[in-house]
Amino acid sequence: MEKNKILIVDDTLDNVKVLKTILKNIDCDIIVATDGEEALNKTFEEQPDLVLLDYMLPKLDGMKVLEKIKEWNKDIAVVIITAYGSERLAVETMRKGGEDYIINKPLRKKEVLDVVNRILDEINLKKESSLEKEENRNLQAYRILSRFERKLRDFFVKTLKQEYGENWWSIGIPKNIQTLCEERRNEAILRKKKVQPLLHYTDFSH
Repeated sequence: MEKNKILIVDDTLDNVKVLKTILKNIDCDIIVATDGEEALNKTFEEQPDLVLLDYMLPKLDGMKVLEKIKEWNKDIAVVIITAYGSERLAVETMRKGGEDYIINKPLRKKEVLDVVNRILDEINLKKESSLEKEENRNLQAYRILSRFERKLRDFFVKTLKQEYGENWWSIGIPKNIQTLCEERRNEAILRKKKVQPLLHYTDFSH
């Protein structure tokens, strides 16, 4: 699984440095934006997993940025960071789809890590679940394809045997098709040795 991406949005560079220091032991890629418009651009370009978003920003305030991010991709987690906490702000953050908010500035390491780790754990569980579902869908598709190819092979073999008898392979199959089947069989054997997903190949020679 790829490393998580965290976008830090704050127009005060000291706050950015503090957040980077707090997050340094988390295995993630950190991106920085210093105003609301840049935050949106970085979100669209980088598609972060989590946005740590200052409430007071130039150009576009944090709430407007939160709203636009959620309109574009509701799966991106957003945490509002502010020095001016209130019940109204908490309600507005949740109403607009924010995952959480951190009231304190200066930032407290434990509070930030608790929030970030909790949200990243939730994100990674969703990713693992999505990946598992995709693998199951692929496996099902492989099985359907494999059954189809087996039935197709059996049909052709039966038809060729009726036409050419037991020597159907050497008599009824052109040399270039024989060569192609041998190549596919050899490739499949190599894939199997490398423990790669193996699709059933149509081999008329057996």
